[in-house]
Amino acid sequence: MMKTAFPIIIAAAVAALLPLHAQNPVRAEIIEGKIQRIVYDEIVMKSFTLQEALEQLATRSKTLDADPDPSQRGVTFIVVPPSGPFTSPDAKDLRNQKVDYSGKNVTLDTALREIGKITLHDVYLTSAGIVIVPRGIPPFPNEKADKGEIFRKLTRDGE
Repeated sequence: MMKTAFPIIIAAAVAALLPLHAQNPVRAEIIEGKIQRIVYDEIVMKSFTLQEALEQLATRSKTLDADPDPSQRGVTFIVVPPSGPFTSPDAKDLRNQKVDYSGKNVTLDTALREIGKITLHDVYLTSAGIVIVPRGIPPFPNEKADKGEIFRKLTRDGE
């Protein structure tokens, strides 16, 4: 009895630990899937601030997201202001820079990359959600998520 029960106990223990180990990669896959699957039929932004542009994307992402759990629809955006040890004293706050962007049949991924390019921000897919920071500043630490894992940088350096 003990010989046959032991492998089952070990298998159950390993299975119980796997979700803890795989939690961040699973979260990354969920967010990555959302930013690729959410497609805006049309986006028109004229003289929007970065915050207004992200609010529009966030609001519409909740209606376009097909997640069966309504409380899980949409994507979390965290905008990090230019402050802290990585910023020079004369750094401008780019959050009020105007965004003029329009497109048809655009994925959330593409919209975020384009808005990042226009506003001189880097956009990261992280364990905390989508983190938007002034170009060249790391996404962690920040007020809303002290630490986290960077899964992918959406914007390209120099763009």
